Amino acid sequence: INNKEIIPIVATNVKNIPQKCFDERSLHKLFCSSLRNKNIYAKTIFHEKSSTKSDNAQKWVHPDIIGVEFEEFKNDATLSLLKATEPKETVHIYSYELKKKIESDYQLKQCYFQALSNSSWANYGYLVTFEINEDLDEEMKRLNNAFGIGIILMQANDYKILYSARKKELEYNTIEKLCNLNPDFSTFIAQLSKVINASKEYTGDARLSFEKNCDKIFESDEEIENYCKEHNIPF
Repeated sequence: INNKEIIPIVATNVKNIPQKCFDERSLHKLFCSSLRNKNIYAKTIFHEKSSTKSDNAQKWVHPDIIGVEFEEFKNDATLSLLKATEPKETVHIYSYELKKKIESDYQLKQCYFQALSNSSWANYGYLVTFEINEDLDEEMKRLNNAFGIGIILMQANDYKILYSARKKELEYNTIEKLCNLNPDFSTFIAQLSKVINASKEYTGDARLSFEKNCDKIFESDEEIENYCKEHNIPF
């Protein structure tokens, strides 16, 4: 135009270098370690071990992680009384649906209702994500108010509860279904039951056996940092 020389603009980066990504399952050990720091004992439920692993619909039944928080009292007599009068109040059972990233309103709803479905049986249900779009805050608040599933933003070595879960009673028909579907879930519930029902002199042994069945955790921040580097997880 106007007989002027056209000078093309050349991009300095001709090709976008793909960033290394990490696997969603690699977040489990990090999150379970953070839970243990809050006195919640957690275990990954491997969907591939289920008797109906070929059915894609089952992903709306299984939680990714289950956790248990024990009611701790310094005086054994108090705990014995609680177990005798309100045995369900000696433990709180959690269900977690874990995601790498939630970017859109549609994705939030999809993940949230999956967490709602997978956590219907537990005392507390949570949707956990490593990264979430801040613009979705109002919708997160609305969903939490309406359905009671909490939302957690996790980091490599900690997590923050954005919206707390609403407590509900255990739903035993779904627990029965999950026990029949998945051996990991069944073993976890069976060992938890032994802890709850153990007499005072055997509670320690039952608790130790239960803890060994939970996911292994990191012992130091250095271990966490090395793990993140190995798995390309932002630390």
